[in-house]
Amino acid sequence: MFAGIANGSSDAMVGAWLPSTHEYYDTYKRNLHGTINGLVVPEYVGINSIEDWR
Repeated sequence: MFAGIANGSSDAMVGAWLPSTHEYYDTYKRNLHGTINGLVVPEYVGINSIEDWR
């Protein structure tokens, strides 16, 4: 997924921030400017927090 973002074959990725993600960030940070890492859930799911999911 990081390679796809870096080479332009992908516009977005869905992934987790893993313990080694910072190593990829250091390599590809010029391609990740302005991105945000977090959880996103569509409104129709009807939850507002991680606790609601449980």
